[in-house]
Amino acid sequence: MAAASPSRRHRPVRRALVPWVAAAGLLALWQLASLAGWPLARDLPAPSAVLSAAVSAAGSGELWAPLRVGLWGAAAAALLGAVLGGWRGVRTGDRKLIEMGRSVGLAGWPLWRDVILPGALPTVLSGARLALALFWVLRVTVDIAATGSGSGHAAFVPILLYALLALATDALVRVLARRALRWDAAFVPDRAGAY
Repeated sequence: MAAASPSRRHRPVRRALVPWVAAAGLLALWQLASLAGWPLARDLPAPSAVLSAAVSAAGSGELWAPLRVGLWGAAAAALLGAVLGGWRGVRTGDRKLIEMGRSVGLAGWPLWRDVILPGALPTVLSGARLALALFWVLRVTVDIAATGSGSGHAAFVPILLYALLALATDALVRVLARRALRWDAAFVPDRAGAY
């Protein structure tokens, strides 16, 4: 069997880099538009001004309270989503697998540990991921509504922070799913990272 070509080996790396390169390009374009004084750019602060406000907020301690609230909220949302997903996964589990487990002598905790809970794990992770996505969207919406107009560059700092945290928590759940669901033949993460 021939080894994979170099271009095939680097596809996952390229695929992972595309969103980051696109985001960096968008930020560079935004910065250039702000410096050039384009009409739309006058309504939004330049990325350099937002970064300066973020550094200032981090130094004064103003950044840590929203960060703490956001992380605790995300943890609560993930837990609630996982519990609801687990409940749904247990209720809709494969009855044939449960009967097969019983036929080989599993009952009580061993049946739950070896058959029911692994069968519910995909819906647990999907529930956590969906709840996290909804939490971050609502958190940004509430933050935008709470700051109102005229708040300046500092208003963008928590919003961008929450966007980064949303990406990080989503990536964390996807990594957990990839590791935890290797045994599941139905689990095939697509290019967008869905499962």
